[in-house]
Amino acid sequence: MKIKHSDTSNPTENQRIAKALMSIVAKIRDEMPYMRQLKSKEFGKMIFSEYIEGWVCDAFELRRSEKTNEPFDAYTKDGKTVEIKDVTKSAPKIDKKFKADFLITVKLNKKDFSVEEVRVFPKKEVLKHLNTPNWFNSREARRYIQYPQKK
Repeated sequence: MKIKHSDTSNPTENQRIAKALMSIVAKIRDEMPYMRQLKSKEFGKMIFSEYIEGWVCDAFELRRSEKTNEPFDAYTKDGKTVEIKDVTKSAPKIDKKFKADFLITVKLNKKDFSVEEVRVFPKKEVLKHLNTPNWFNSREARRYIQYPQKK
């Protein structure tokens, strides 16, 4: 199957609307909840990941890393390290050099980007399944769900 790429020189109406809306969101990024100030004055960087990290830190009472380039996204009250990944239907992209004590994944609803579920994996499980990323979406991995959205 060949993926058809959009012709950017002739955008559809939906593409024009999306571009205009994303431009507005990018400009107000720093006024949105959970956004840390960027070093550069570039607009629109890391909006979803920044929001999700802040939301998780609030929900689990974690101390968030001060800067976006720190080695871990957050810390527990007792100093354990946490990596936070937002996902939709795919498995989280985990670096082979994973060093955090915990991985927290946040599954987003593709329609409205609301939080569907949050899973908390200990380091040993992440390392054990690093080469089988489909495991993170398996039935076995469901035992790590901490926050299921009520349907």
